[in-house]
Amino acid sequence: MTAIDSVGIGAELRYGVDGARLSPRVAACVRELSPDGATFDFLERQVSQHQGRLKWAAHAVLRGWCSDFTVNGLLGTYRLHLLSALQWQSLLGAGNGHLLDVGAGVGDVTAELMRAFDDVLAVETVASLVHRLKSAGIPAVRADLTHMAVPGAPYDAISLLNVLDRCGRPRTLLAKLVAALRPHGQLIVSMPLPYDPIHCNGRRTHEPSERLPLGRGPWEEQVELLVARVLEPAGLELESVSRAPYLSEGDRSMAFYELDAAIVICRRAA
Repeated sequence: MTAIDSVGIGAELRYGVDGARLSPRVAACVRELSPDGATFDFLERQVSQHQGRLKWAAHAVLRGWCSDFTVNGLLGTYRLHLLSALQWQSLLGAGNGHLLDVGAGVGDVTAELMRAFDDVLAVETVASLVHRLKSAGIPAVRADLTHMAVPGAPYDAISLLNVLDRCGRPRTLLAKLVAALRPHGQLIVSMPLPYDPIHCNGRRTHEPSERLPLGRGPWEEQVELLVARVLEPAGLELESVSRAPYLSEGDRSMAFYELDAAIVICRRAA
């Protein structure tokens, strides 16, 4: 755990993994990361460029008419940071073929991840987010892949970054995406832990109809369960496990928000 005091906000960035609390098989796959300049830059921007009252007043008004996701697409609020391009390349290498990024949001995380690949297609369910992705130069289509075919399959890699805990049917989505991978293709999953799922349908929030069997134990315990109960039964083989903070731009209440994410990279079994 590293405390950032240089920007005066006391952030705690968790990267360390306790291998003694993991099975030997999973512990052998741990790839530890550390904060880099992009992480510090993101946090410093949240303090120095804290959103003004006008933008958040508009956010509050628009939330009365449409979902948080739609509002974020329209206003560009709640910018995100997970890993920098250099951190992704340390895990994945470079030139990894064709990537499908599912649930790309406003595109901040996609913009870093896509630099490890030759090309990318982003998918979002919200029209305003698709427009924002395209405006940022990221090819994007609007689709709900729990109900629709995966466009452009097969893929060399598919990313699900902070999506499985915000999806109503995560097992259904996962099965479709594994089937859309080329043989030995990679699935890149990020999930904040402890597992605390919600599903947004328009302006309403619901429990997912398919809840993943992860419980609410310590970080390492939940990673084990994610691998053993969710990813491997879907036909995936574990490649690496990492830990990193999932950072979000703040609002009128907080300068920034921080979640504790697991990043799990798997390959489609032969």
